[in-house]
Amino acid sequence: MLLGTTPLISWRMRLEPAFGRNIDLLVGTGHVQWLTSSGRATLELSASGKELCEALLNGEGYLVEEIEFLRANSSKVTEAFVDQVLHSVRAPR
Repeated sequence: MLLGTTPLISWRMRLEPAFGRNIDLLVGTGHVQWLTSSGRATLELSASGKELCEALLNGEGYLVEEIEFLRANSSKVTEAFVDQVLHSVRAPR
C-alpha cells in the first residue's frame, strides 16, 4: 500500500493484539510518554526512547530489513495518509 501497488479501498485496518501491550511496555519503561495534541492522544519518544532508537539505528545486525523499509517509506506515512486509510470504505463484494 505504501508503495502504491494496493488501492486503499481494498486494504482493511487490523490491529495486532500485541500492539497495545507493546505500547504499555514502552510507556512502562519510560521510552515513550502519552501527550495530548490538538485534542488527540499522541505518543512521544522520551530521551531514553530516542537513545534506544539511536542505538538500534547505529547497531550492526539489528532490525536491518525493518530499518531499511522505514528509511525508504517513512516519508509516505503522513497524517493525511493515515486519515485516508482509516476513513476509506471497503468496496462491496
